[in-house]
Amino acid sequence: MKIGICDDNAEERNHLASICKELGYDNIDLYISGEDYLIRNTLPDVLFLDIGMNDIDGLEIKEFLEKTDHKTYIIFYTTHNEMMGNAFGRNVIGFLHKPASPRQIQRYLQKAACYHKDFSEITLENKQLPYNEILYIEAKNVYSSFHIADGTIQLSRKALRNWAAELEDTSFFQIHRSYIINMHHIKSFKNGKITVSPNQCLPVGKSRQKAFKAAYQNYLLRKTE
Repeated sequence: MKIGICDDNAEERNHLASICKELGYDNIDLYISGEDYLIRNTLPDVLFLDIGMNDIDGLEIKEFLEKTDHKTYIIFYTTHNEMMGNAFGRNVIGFLHKPASPRQIQRYLQKAACYHKDFSEITLENKQLPYNEILYIEAKNVYSSFHIADGTIQLSRKALRNWAAELEDTSFFQIHRSYIINMHHIKSFKNGKITVSPNQCLPVGKSRQKAFKAAYQNYLLRKTE
């Protein structure tokens, strides 16, 4: 996961970078100002962003990302609590008050990693398909069919068991020998069946129900941390 740190205070910028490195994150870009971030036109997976910078402030960067980039998640890292009311937005996943502890920083980086997985992509017959557009995957003999949120179906020559292995530790879970569900699209789970849309219900195998409940609970906890 690529991390960006945008802060016009060199000491605080470098301190945060050192904590991230201690936590095991080495792919880090440092930006000395909001203008520097825009000029370099890089796209980190998560951006630690100070609000009160001198030229282009953090709120302006947030607005820019909301219009142009839905895949960079923002963690505001600031002393300007009075500006927090204007800092909410689609890309914002958290707020940290300076100085933050390594534990607080790690918590938000883990949250960003969880969200980032939801927007990863797979290559399906030479086509890139975002995770969050897939409702579920169904076994079709030796093939697999991907049921997409727009109502279309994409076929794959790869067997379901291979997709299950590839999608392990993501928002996907194999609920049945014939189905892999994307937990992002679950509407309800009742009486051993998952509803993914008003007219689509999928069975959860009896032997998989306990593991599914645990996986889904962990998924929901990660999303709400």
